[in-house]
Amino acid sequence: MKARQFVAIIFGCILIYKTWQSKYSSDLVDAFIWIAIFIFGFTLFTVALVKDYNRYREEKTWTSFAATLTFLGFLLIAVAAGFIVRYDDNKPTLIKGWCDGDINGVTLDLKKDGTYVYYSSSWGGGDYLYGTYTIKDSLITLDRTIERVIVTRNLEVKQSGDVYYLYQMQNGKALENELELKVIEDTRKGR
Repeated sequence: MKARQFVAIIFGCILIYKTWQSKYSSDLVDAFIWIAIFIFGFTLFTVALVKDYNRYREEKTWTSFAATLTFLGFLLIAVAAGFIVRYDDNKPTLIKGWCDGDINGVTLDLKKDGTYVYYSSSWGGGDYLYGTYTIKDSLITLDRTIERVIVTRNLEVKQSGDVYYLYQMQNGKALENELELKVIEDTRKGR
């Protein structure tokens, strides 16, 4: 195995890992990491392409492009992983609740297919959590409690004045002194 091909494999693995990891967290440093990955990757790809082309001109065999093809293969895998990562985020929303805590915030996005995306953010980034839920009548049951933020598996949309909230429920009653998520999107019929 040539050194350029080995570098392409290492770089490709880093690219795929970073792409997949973006499904679960993001922060300000990520922008700089992606810029470095792009510059470094473009430079490595260009060097590999030029060297592979020069080798091809001498040997006249397509195997001369092994490093270039390795780079392109990993790039295609990373692009596919990126689409898979964003697929869960882009599913149609049934109900979305949000709470702003000044420098932090929480979003619970209940998708129409029975999955949810929970996003806990602060000024520097945030973490994503994925799960499933069921809905019966007006009671929403999550597959688990979430961090120390949503302390019960049961939620219910209720109106308070002109605004709807997702309340945490226990024994048919809203839990007091627990986080309430303001409903910012509700695509159920009649809403």
